[in-house]
Formats: sequence, structure tokens, C-alpha cells
Amino acid sequence: MSVEPPNRARATPQLHGVGQVGTRPPISLGNNVKRILFGIVFSLVALFLAARNVQLDDLAALGDRSIPWGHALSGGVVLFVAVILRGWRLKLLLPEGDSVPVRTLSGATAILFLVNNLFPGRAGEVVRVVVIKKQCASPLPTLLTAIVVERCLDAISLVLLLMAAIWAVDVSPQLSLWAMRLGGIVGAAVVALVILEMVHRRDAARVDRWVRHCTPQRFGERIATLLEQVLSGLNLTASPLRLAAIVSLSLGVWIVTSASFYWVLAGYAPEDLPHTLWAGPIVAGAVALASSIPGAPGYLGVFQLSVKESLEALGGQQLAALHYALLLWAVNWLSNNLLGLYYGVRLGVGWGDLKSAAHSRDAEVATQAESLS
Repeated sequence: MSVEPPNRARATPQLHGVGQVGTRPPISLGNNVKRILFGIVFSLVALFLAARNVQLDDLAALGDRSIPWGHALSGGVVLFVAVILRGWRLKLLLPEGDSVPVRTLSGATAILFLVNNLFPGRAGEVVRVVVIKKQCASPLPTLLTAIVVERCLDAISLVLLLMAAIWAVDVSPQLSLWAMRLGGIVGAAVVALVILEMVHRRDAARVDRWVRHCTPQRFGERIATLLEQVLSGLNLTASPLRLAAIVSLSLGVWIVTSASFYWVLAGYAPEDLPHTLWAGPIVAGAVALASSIPGAPGYLGVFQLSVKESLEALGGQQLAALHYALLLWAVNWLSNNLLGLYYGVRLGVGWGDLKSAAHSRDAEVATQAESLS
């Protein structure tokens, strides 16, 4: 189902097997050069901060430290499970009548991570939506609504795990307060969205009248139309069992991710790094923070700094924490890229398709999806 107005003449760029790239050339690097350069500089500064208190001789000796290959390889495989769970959750967030397969949703998520690892500017957000739209029957606003709700659920699930971990290890009362406040804000937003959806299901006309009454006449029609598309695409209160499955999958994503990070950490000596299960959610929170900060492709620098500081806060040895941060980044980077390449082949998405979708701003799909990043 197309969401592009019938009178719009320009073509929508698609991936291989769906259509041709639009006649307008892809956006030039110059339009985003400031953001890209800022991310690279930020990453370099973060790398410096991560190694600022380490002696040069110790830095040179990092390569001599033994790598727990068994823990690293098995931890990378466990990360595959989290991507598959993300696909199942997105399937439940879309309308029941949408026949898009879970394989496509999981594959698009894996390709998102691949593109974000290789291209600047979080271009994976655009590519993910374009890949899903190849087989998704839902209109674009419905798909984007599901992705926004998905992110809110990620935030709530991670904050819940972080709160439990921070309280369990008693890192800092300030961190506990920060986690509680963040969880309250995100949770209140989701509760408000659920209530609005419930009211909309019972009386859509009342919501429409309320929106038009509370917004300026100039924008009322447009806002009411957009809100109608968004609320019609929500699927949270359609079934209590469905909602329970969505919440369970959201928690499962981050429990599996935390378990993977802990398993890699468990390959180090207990006197070097803390062998507590709660280190997994804390490191996962650090990684999530790193992925939200502007940086170079693959979150190089900000990833290492966040992970190292979180482990030092738990009492980890400085050099071992830096070594673990570098190893975990490599495990995360390789597992995401390998899974993304696998699904790219399965879904018929070529390298040229990734570059076109990552750099194009011709399509409504690309434009609206990029606004989420």
C-alpha cells in the first residue's frame, strides 16, 4: 500500500527487486559534513578519554593480554538471538492483518546494525524502513509508529534492568535516582499513549474533535490526520495476551543482550573484572548510551569509553576494563555485520542497494524514517 500522494510525480527509490532509484541524485556528503565530522571528532575525544589514565607501556601491552576466545565467540552468537526477538516483537506491534514475515523484520533490524556500523549519520534507520516496506502491507505512518513504540519499550525494559542492577550492586544513590526518574518519564509517556489508544478505539470521533479543538485551525486538520494514522497503527491494547507477549519480548531482548555481555566478561579473571550477573545490564546500559551519542560509524570511541567507565564504577581493574571494552566492541561489531550480511543475501539486498538507501533523501520512506534517528 503506497502512502505517497497520487499527484506526486517523483519516483520512490526502492531496494533491489522493487524499483529503481529516483531520478534525483543522492544527497551529497556536504549537506551532512558537519554532523559527520562532529561525530568523528567526538569519537576521537572519547577514545582519548578512555585511555587517558593508562600508561603508554600498558597500552602497548594490551595486545599481549590473552583473549577469552570461547566466551567471545559464544557471546557473539547469543547476540543473534536478541535480533530475532526484535523481529518477533515488531511483528506483534504491527496490525494483525499484516503478513510481513518475521524473517524480514529480523533481517531488516540486522541490516540496520550493519549499516550503522559502516555508514555515518545513523543511516541504518532509513535502510531498515525501506527493507521492511518491500513486504509490509501497513502504511508508512503505521510502520513508523510501531518503531517508535518499539524504542519506548526498549527504553523502559533497559531502565528496569538498570534500576535493579544499580540497587543490587549499590553503585551510587545518584545513579539510582537518575534511573528512577528516567524510567518514570518514559513509563509515563507509554502509559499516556496506551490510554490515548484505548480512548481512540472506543470513540475515534471524540479524539478527533478534541485534537481539532486544542490545536490552531491552521494545523488542526493536518495534526488530526496524522494522529489518526498513528493511533490506528497502534496495536498495544488489541489483546491482553498480545500486550503481555510484547512486554515479555522487550524484556527478553535486553536480558539476552545483558547475558551476552556478561558471558564475554566472565572470560576474564575475577580479580580483574567483577563477576556479578548485574554487570551485564549495567554494561548493556552503557552500550545503549554509546549508541545514542553522536560518533563515528560503529560507535567507535564512545562505546569503549562508556563500557570502561561502567566497569571501573563496579570496581574493575582499569587496563582489564579497557581490554574488555575493545573486545566487546569487536564482538558486537562482527556479530552485527555478519548477521546483517547474511540477511542481506537472504532478502536480496545488495551493497549498491545499501549505499543508495543510506544516502538517498528522495523518498518519503527515507525522509520520514530519518526523522526517527
